[in-house]
Amino acid sequence: VTDLLAAGSTTALVTRWRSGGGVAGDLVQEFLRETAGPGGISAVEAWQRAVDIVTPERPDLETEPRIKPAAGTDLADARHPLFWAGFLLVDVGGGVYEEPAGGVPPPPPLAPAMPIPQAPRIAGPGAPAPAPPAPPGPGGPMPPAILEPPPPRPNP
Repeated sequence: VTDLLAAGSTTALVTRWRSGGGVAGDLVQEFLRETAGPGGISAVEAWQRAVDIVTPERPDLETEPRIKPAAGTDLADARHPLFWAGFLLVDVGGGVYEEPAGGVPPPPPLAPAMPIPQAPRIAGPGAPAPAPPAPPGPGGPMPPAILEPPPPRPNP
């Protein structure tokens, strides 16, 4: 899809898995019929219309290579997602990107670097616990999180 759009296409209809049956051919044919020419409708509307036209029809299972019908089974219509969900429609619309009159705006300035406060060292067992850090002032840096050490594990 990226290659098609980079080459100048504004619309790409691709399959995400192998399809190629009669219903897939009918879907693509209806889609192209709806979008072709100066009176064509948008790609999104054309795809929805193609799905609405083709899926109510009974599929010819002889033209569907991905389906192995069991004896006595028949599909009444092509509404099952196997027939249409493998398609991916990418449409960038009719518009063309234009840069603003002054060119591309510069990126916003970065915030000034703030010094990182050092966490107080925690002393060994029996030492007084460090005082909790003061709450940050407006616009000040957040203090680092200070976690208490886990209790010692008992020896078995």
